Amino acid sequence: VSLVKYLTFWNYQTCRPPQKAILNDRSFWTGVLRTFYAGDDSITFDEFITGVQSAFINISNTLGAMRSAFEFTSNTAKLFFNTFTGAVKGFAAGILNVLATITYGWQKIFEVTGLETLEKKFAATTN
Repeated sequence: VSLVKYLTFWNYQTCRPPQKAILNDRSFWTGVLRTFYAGDDSITFDEFITGVQSAFINISNTLGAMRSAFEFTSNTAKLFFNTFTGAVKGFAAGILNVLATITYGWQKIFEVTGLETLEKKFAATTN
């Protein structure tokens, strides 16, 4: 059953939709595809289904590749920021160590010179 026959059946014979038997007829849908699918008369319903399946497989593969690329990019960004955070923490620990060593040195100087008040203040800072 071609699309023209289907439309003729619809309009002129009963003025109502076609029966289920026509809608389940593979040759009817092949005629619909031939009419609307780029004017190609050689396509069949099975070829159309195969083409749709192929398109979905290609879309799925493309989305999978994009997901992998985004995961790689996000993991690279995480690595950068984790390294940067570690470097900042290490730099802060180094500076605090230097300041603690300087304070401890001044405490020892005040201990040797007998300045007990300053020594106690510096000892409280380093403890």
